[in-house]
Amino acid sequence: MRALHIDSEEPFASVFSGIAADWASLHWLTSFQCTPWDSAWLWEGPGESVPIEPNLLHIASIVDTSMVVWRQGTLPALIEKLVFFDEWSWLIGFDAESHWVEPIVGQLAEADWGSVPFLDQVDSLRGLVIVQPSEGHWVVYPSRTEWFDRLAARPDCHPVERNEWLRRYEP
Repeated sequence: MRALHIDSEEPFASVFSGIAADWASLHWLTSFQCTPWDSAWLWEGPGESVPIEPNLLHIASIVDTSMVVWRQGTLPALIEKLVFFDEWSWLIGFDAESHWVEPIVGQLAEADWGSVPFLDQVDSLRGLVIVQPSEGHWVVYPSRTEWFDRLAARPDCHPVERNEWLRRYEP
């Protein structure tokens, strides 16, 4: 499978809301330097309640990292609340039964991120990777042809070979 570069100043929800419902079955391993959530929504609840908390899975192998795992359905349900992506924020969506999530997260967290073997692992999970290497640019590696085709139909989308998927943005 090939990767896609999407050159768009649109927010995440505008770029991906048309396909996000297809991702309802996916768990998400994510990494952000800062919270991606709309802060007004995140702290609007009473006291110390945080509305995202029920959507998180606590995985011991990543507890001391910037990575967080979202439960199935979180991304399409809360896509409008995802408003802040910093440089090199990323999400890995993968399909798995709940008892496989922790070992899969451990493998993905230890993988040589962005390498061809890493992409092979994403393929084996029938997943996808979304990266924002810089503002106005999205790089997507969808393992499923139907996701690739739908995203590739965007006029601001350009397919690239999988071994070149991040090269344009490397320092």
